[in-house]
Amino acid sequence: MTTKAPIKIVKRALWRPGWHQLDQPLGIGQFSRFAFFTPAHSSLGSPRPTPSSKASDPASKASDPASKASAPASIAPAKQAERGGASWNEEADLNQEVGCGPLDFQFFNRTISETHQPLFRFARVLEILHPVLGPLERVDTSGLDYVFKPVGSDEIFVNAEEEPGVAYDFDQPISDWSLLVTLDDVSEPQADAIV
Repeated sequence: MTTKAPIKIVKRALWRPGWHQLDQPLGIGQFSRFAFFTPAHSSLGSPRPTPSSKASDPASKASDPASKASAPASIAPAKQAERGGASWNEEADLNQEVGCGPLDFQFFNRTISETHQPLFRFARVLEILHPVLGPLERVDTSGLDYVFKPVGSDEIFVNAEEEPGVAYDFDQPISDWSLLVTLDDVSEPQADAIV
């Protein structure tokens, strides 16, 4: 008689930077209390535009990720090069390319919504993905510059104050720093504190 391993239920969340030290840090294996938008919150809007963003960027026209938007589990490198870098906000196009389901949550930050209170959940970070950089080990949001650490690569320092979204000494243009985060051990929501 063999024993089967329990089935893991994972959740997927969108992390969209608001910059200015308003975002939650992330790291693989991190078990923390995270703040998320409430499910009833239906108009999250877009993160602040970055100097490298274009007015015609499809990301600025994206629908609300909290209302079960879709994001890819992964993007083939050939498709990344062909598209000049993808964005999680280009939902319909990416869904056709890789096929994926809806997001479960969106990480909370005050830049996107100054009027709504978050719901808190305990969760463990299993994976952090960027559509251009690929898998990340961590994102440090504690300083004037955010630090994005791709797996097997050097840290990327990104301005979070004066020119939010502009990377230092990094040749690849990135207009969207949003991340797809896979979570495990997600608790029930709690609304007992203010961020």
